[in-house]
Amino acid sequence: MDYVEKTLEDVHFISEDLQGVSFQGCILKNCVFQKCDLRNCNFQSAVFYGCRMEDVHIEGADFLGASLNDIVLKNVYADETTKYYHLACPPEGPFVAYKKCQDDRIVQMLVPKDALRSSATRLTCRCSKAKVLSIKSIDETVKYTEAIATIDDNFIYRVGEWVQVDNFDTNRWHDAAPGIHFWMTREQAVHY
Repeated sequence: MDYVEKTLEDVHFISEDLQGVSFQGCILKNCVFQKCDLRNCNFQSAVFYGCRMEDVHIEGADFLGASLNDIVLKNVYADETTKYYHLACPPEGPFVAYKKCQDDRIVQMLVPKDALRSSATRLTCRCSKAKVLSIKSIDETVKYTEAIATIDDNFIYRVGEWVQVDNFDTNRWHDAAPGIHFWMTREQAVHY
């Protein structure tokens, strides 16, 4: 049985085999998934409000665009086949990232090893600080010294300078929360 784009409220799935079931686009309110097999389930764009997933297997499940802001996750078993559940950026160490700013300027940044970082259920990521390495046009033919963030006109990226947010939201499932939003590849930033 599939639940595509349904609203489920106060439904308790206990010790059920739900392998391959689609919850795509569902609104789930106060639902419980306990000791369930959720392997290969489709949770794309599902929204969880006051839900719990406990002692569940989600290997092969797809969480693209799912809102996990308001869900308790305990003893959740994922693997490399679980889609859009793991961090989209390295969990530790320094790395290079990219951001698209106003006027289609692409910022290349170094995210240092001590920066807080996260991602929710998309390829976009957030960090607490970064150093601006370069700013170029989309076709890379023009270099710039600064770029203005698309959301906050007061947040300016300047080549050679550090940018930082003091109110970084440490809840990784808060996708649109405070932080420096970025992509792992230049190509992803260009197509944003």
